[in-house]
Amino acid sequence: MKACTARGLLAIAVILVGTLEILSRKIANINFNKRTHDIVNVIDITKLTDKTHVYVYGEQKRKGFLFFDNMGCGYSRFNLSQSDILEAIENISLIATTKEGYLDVCQNINKHTYPLLESSKTLMELTAVFAVAKFLLITPILIYNTDSLRLFPFIFSVGLLHAFGTGTTNLMIIFLKFNFYEIIGLTKYEAIHLNHFPIINTNSSYIYSMIVDFISHLLFILFIFFAWKKRNYEIKEYGYLSFKLIT
Repeated sequence: MKACTARGLLAIAVILVGTLEILSRKIANINFNKRTHDIVNVIDITKLTDKTHVYVYGEQKRKGFLFFDNMGCGYSRFNLSQSDILEAIENISLIATTKEGYLDVCQNINKHTYPLLESSKTLMELTAVFAVAKFLLITPILIYNTDSLRLFPFIFSVGLLHAFGTGTTNLMIIFLKFNFYEIIGLTKYEAIHLNHFPIINTNSSYIYSMIVDFISHLLFILFIFFAWKKRNYEIKEYGYLSFKLIT
């Protein structure tokens, strides 16, 4: 770190962190090319218990395939593990057995998990603004090799906001995945054993992308912190920033 100028540290931060963020997106997109590739909770209706019922537009379905996730329910006569053809995505009821009676899974998804998912998407869009902003704020320093606008505090703050927003979004999505049945009002025993619903799994590629994301945020904050300190030293020493990236 001592051998680099503030401008050099910023250049390294942009290249390294930018590469890690691209890598994170590519990892997250593994098995996410089509919506059905992320559906681990596809149900063969014929394998449900006699007390678990599926209704589509008021008509009871005894054959076909149904999926449900944090966004809602969908129905098809075709195997959704092999096809992405959906015949209905609304007016679907999945009546599940509980120890206290019955509940409509699809209705509870729309009432409980879907709003949380929408909130996470809104937060994700907001953090995307911070992601762009932090690199835009660095650009004048890299091009003109000056920090006359005193941008380092803003870059550091935006980097922290981006890290906090992304981390919160990731935790919300993981919470929705791991606690899906509890959120819609079912225990895991009721879901898996009483109704023969599938075990909810989180795609491992998403977990790996979260880890890469965390590393990229941590590195960005560290590089900005050291570049900020280096800039203050250079101003005291020379009165301006060195034009050399590495001395």
